[in-house]
Amino acid sequence: MILVTGGAGYLGKEVVRLLVSQYNQNVRCLIRPGASDQVFRELFDGELPESLELFHTSFNDLDALRDAVSGVDIVLHLAASVTGSVPAQVANTVVGSGNLFAVCADSTISRFVLCSSFGVIGATEVAKNGIIDETIPMDRHPELRDPYSFTKQMQEELAWEFYNEKGLPLVVVRPGVIFGPPFSILSSRIGLSLFGLFLHLGGRNQIPLTYKTNCADLIIKAGLVAGVEGEVFCAVDDDLPKSNYLLARYKKEISSVRSVRIPYLVLRQLAKLNVWYSNLTKGHLPTVFTPYKVDAMWKGHSFSNRKAKELLQWSPIVTMQDALQRCYGNIK
Repeated sequence: MILVTGGAGYLGKEVVRLLVSQYNQNVRCLIRPGASDQVFRELFDGELPESLELFHTSFNDLDALRDAVSGVDIVLHLAASVTGSVPAQVANTVVGSGNLFAVCADSTISRFVLCSSFGVIGATEVAKNGIIDETIPMDRHPELRDPYSFTKQMQEELAWEFYNEKGLPLVVVRPGVIFGPPFSILSSRIGLSLFGLFLHLGGRNQIPLTYKTNCADLIIKAGLVAGVEGEVFCAVDDDLPKSNYLLARYKKEISSVRSVRIPYLVLRQLAKLNVWYSNLTKGHLPTVFTPYKVDAMWKGHSFSNRKAKELLQWSPIVTMQDALQRCYGNIK
């Protein structure tokens, strides 16, 4: 039995679908009290398969969590808040996860997989053109990043505490930019829409994409492959495209958006000016850019998936060419 949290989310639905349809696993999906089962029926042509069990509870109900974990072999923890203030995200993601960590540490599960984020990686301190992989330490100043990255780092740090102190059989997966229909390919690593323009910030940078099916498969393998407790895996696909290619293709196939290219060095100076003026006006102008965020997101790095290939025997199910075609074709 595999317990999945966040199964109704974008990535979670793909994990549930693969577990049932491709891996033939028994799945218990943790969902909120009162939540509809419609999203799961849509995955399986209107009918819930016998191998899929929906378990309604909140992360604040410890007794219900113990019941949910009872009889479970593997936990795939994907649930997390992606919007809201820092306190709200910490309450929903970190506190709730802590309850689940505690229950699982006292259970008989053999594996706990945490879906973390690239946002926890200390990319700011990696040189331009350097490689981002599992050897890069976690960000030393997560408070300087966005609320989601800050919260995910707190969540992962707490998970490692339970691994070291309570014996939680932890494996961490850090996805890059998860993409696929129906969402736009223009992620923040490519640029931002401001003032009626698309600010192209990614230049010729490689973009750490992972197609939803490939990322879901890596998470499942992190749960099933023996002997990888205590390991971290970066989830990125093969043949990663560059930012300028993705934007050019978007303009050609989807919409001829008006864009302005802002080189990295110029962007970094603008970020310094943004911070200075925000401080001068006591926050009346928010800090959209900071030098720290610019270095983490747009300095220009390469990304490796070698560890997942070697230890998990994972490889992308969907090629980058096919994944991009599905994405552009769906939007068009």
